[in-house]
Amino acid sequence: MATVKVKHVHLVRGKWRWIAPKPYRAAGAISEYLTRDDYLSPKAIERAEGLNAWWAAAVAEARGARPAPRAIPGSLGELIPAFERSPDYKGMKLRTREGVDWALALIGRSPIAKGPVNRIEPRDCLAFHQKVLDSKGPHQAKRAITWLRRLLSFARLRGMTAHNPAGKLGLRSEPPREQTWTVQQIEAFKAAAIAAGRPSMALAVQVAYDSSQRQADVLGAAWTQFDGEGLSWRQGKTGRKVWTPLSAETLAMLALAPRLSTQILVNETNGRPYHQRASFNRIFRQIRKAAKLPTALRFADLRRTAASEVMAGGGRAEPITGHRPGSPILRVYEVPNKAAARAAQKSRQGTKGA
Repeated sequence: MATVKVKHVHLVRGKWRWIAPKPYRAAGAISEYLTRDDYLSPKAIERAEGLNAWWAAAVAEARGARPAPRAIPGSLGELIPAFERSPDYKGMKLRTREGVDWALALIGRSPIAKGPVNRIEPRDCLAFHQKVLDSKGPHQAKRAITWLRRLLSFARLRGMTAHNPAGKLGLRSEPPREQTWTVQQIEAFKAAAIAAGRPSMALAVQVAYDSSQRQADVLGAAWTQFDGEGLSWRQGKTGRKVWTPLSAETLAMLALAPRLSTQILVNETNGRPYHQRASFNRIFRQIRKAAKLPTALRFADLRRTAASEVMAGGGRAEPITGHRPGSPILRVYEVPNKAAARAAQKSRQGTKGA
């Protein structure tokens, strides 16, 4: 049997394996195979010596009550900061970057980020996806696996792996979300918000429902966008310019809103705009619960609700949503309902006997 003098490297079932000792495991190390056969290449030896040095330093620093190194060499944990310094990441819009940061943090905390990138297999990616699916749901699982795929593609371009193991996993696409609000639910939420001393939340829901704009744009709306009849928008996600006329009810609510800031929506607790989406969403959930509304209802569903109502009435949603004419994404917003069905049948009656 071959012998080797590299610490913690052993021949196991015909393959060389680096086996993390107990102190290393306590610090988070995971044992890994270095080879696919009994040949211990110079590259495998280099990898083993690198792991020994890194984990020895990590254990020493942990015992000295100093912060341990951020990531294992050659791992996704090491790659993530490099990706965050890349032009692709820096060129993202702030709203997009918030979602990416969430996914990268989730990946960085998972076991898949601890081993070497070139040892990640499709089954590891599937296990990661399943864990997120079980704990966070299909929407978040889709986002997480998308950014794992992007991250591994970035690793391949840097020569860290020869292929992207998350490329073709055969995952089933989830059906598009179809949740919409009823007028009664909107009124119930507004009433609960005002009763809770949160008129800004009632106004936020009303503006979102009236304008069909994204949450980030609604929360960031400034008084300078208001011309007395409607609101002008420069959409944060697309950069497109949109103007939306407002209903009499929304205009009345705006007339009562105090002008405490350059922005329209201000948190009653601190008198400041809702810069943190997490803070707004937390208050939104509290009011939704007080109004006894289904937990399935989200603020983002107001955009779909408005667009669906426009299309059900035979109108075009693009002028208010900001989508390009004929955009296929509008299919997601066109939720079938009784009004749309009646309009469709009415149009058929007009063609009979022609």
